[in-house]
Amino acid sequence: TKHLDAITHTAAATLDVLFRHVDLVHYHAIGPAALAPMARLAGLPAVVTVHGLDWQRAKWGRFARRCLRFGERTAARWASRLVVVSEPLREHFASAYGVASRFIPNGVVPPPFRPAERIQRWNLQSRGYVLAVARLVPEKGLHHLIEAFAGLASELKLVIAGSGGLDSGYEARLRKAAGPHVVFTGNADRELVAELYSHALLFVLPSEIEGMSIALLEAMSSGLPVLVSDIPENACVVRDAGFTFRDRDAGDLRRALAAALAAPGALAERGRRARVEAGRYRWSRVATDLEEVYRSAVSGAGRDPAPSEPRGLARESAGTPAMAGPIR
Repeated sequence: TKHLDAITHTAAATLDVLFRHVDLVHYHAIGPAALAPMARLAGLPAVVTVHGLDWQRAKWGRFARRCLRFGERTAARWASRLVVVSEPLREHFASAYGVASRFIPNGVVPPPFRPAERIQRWNLQSRGYVLAVARLVPEKGLHHLIEAFAGLASELKLVIAGSGGLDSGYEARLRKAAGPHVVFTGNADRELVAELYSHALLFVLPSEIEGMSIALLEAMSSGLPVLVSDIPENACVVRDAGFTFRDRDAGDLRRALAAALAAPGALAERGRRARVEAGRYRWSRVATDLEEVYRSAVSGAGRDPAPSEPRGLARESAGTPAMAGPIR
């Protein structure tokens, strides 16, 4: 179910891993982090990666929000090492709980270029559409995008790739509000998403809440110009390599869309910048920093204040990290 899916999977996995020979347990997100004490009490180091403040998401009711806040507090107190995927999250844990965390962003594998084949199903032409790739949930702000796109004087199409998952109500509202130039692909596999990236004119992420969007990183690594809401979690990824608009402001989003689409030269230049900027999030760099966290957790060293920027983003990686022993 929407409320129990993650926690039941995490409970089953935690119980299973306690009877295996492992060096540490790595929990992802603040909901599953509520079970980190089980690993710690069993004598295992527990690394927690926080991908976002999930209690802020609109889909959760009061009880679920309290449970997620409990998971956040548990992560701050019980994690052997706390990892966050954005600078705003690092600042949140420092100010709210007085704990240090390590900023290690999400990694990205650049999607390969794919010829325009499957997108012909929707009569899409190369560079003939604006693309959004996201779960169809309110915090992704796609209702703002549909409203903004409806007021554009353009023959371009808007393609929304993703599904609503266990909650189909929001998706139904989006489809009802969408005009004839909006295409919903439904749940898209990796090959279709790569094809959509390969032929889009512009990528838009209008999210109200984020941790660090992998779809945004993929679009940038594909050389797509990007237009994002100006929330800190988006702005710190895009920096000066993309366009921004005021969060939750469909009018400003329409203005930004019109300005970007009217300047093909600027679009091409932002696409080049985006590809370069995405190089900061290569998996070889991310994995090197994460391996350091694992080794520190296994050694039992105290939690030290982390630098404000991961070393992986400040240097070129020498390649795949050498492993002195298996980290299982």
